[in-house]
Amino acid sequence: VQLALTESQRAYARQRLPDWQEDENWILLAPGSGAIEAHKRWPVAHYQALIRLLLATDPTIRIGVFGHPAEQALLESLLAGHKDDRRCAILAERDLVTALGILQQA
Repeated sequence: VQLALTESQRAYARQRLPDWQEDENWILLAPGSGAIEAHKRWPVAHYQALIRLLLATDPTIRIGVFGHPAEQALLESLLAGHKDDRRCAILAERDLVTALGILQQA
């Protein structure tokens, strides 16, 4: 799928990825499933274990937990223990174009 974003939209999306560097490898995790289908969601502890494993694997890996601002508490829970780690970021986006740009940049 090709995303037809303007250069300014791509640049704005890059700004949303903290300290974005072209030589880093962003991995985005999108745990949301909405309140109605939360029972289908992979457990938070599993996401936390995956994040620890990924960060230990390669120093160029960056983790973005990705979702809607209404999911902020969920996104924060995934990064418990990594709040001050510059390799991790919460990417809560309301704007679809920016969200698509972040996906494209990562």
